[in-house]
Amino acid sequence: GPMLDLYNMIGALIPTAGPTKAHPDDAYREGYATAVDDALKKVDQAPDASTAAIAFALETDEGMTFLRCWNEGDFDAIRREWPEAPDEVFEGADPLFKRSPSRASAG
Repeated sequence: GPMLDLYNMIGALIPTAGPTKAHPDDAYREGYATAVDDALKKVDQAPDASTAAIAFALETDEGMTFLRCWNEGDFDAIRREWPEAPDEVFEGADPLFKRSPSRASAG
């Protein structure tokens, strides 16, 4: 199913995800895997947001930090530190999130 695909995708990406040259050790990968795992636990509540958060984390610098903020519901920090994060990571996960029409049409 899609969850297995997600796990495979993460498994393939984690060794090279983020600034690995700065974190060559297994502890970093384990921490990343834990952060991803925590995000996957929220798939039932907000499947789209959970998938979007993981996908975004794998693309951005400091993805593990991003995921930890997301897991803890620290969406203000995400808006501040990762302004480029897509609306999808908030929808269904952040109770205060309202998709702003101006933001949707801008770009």
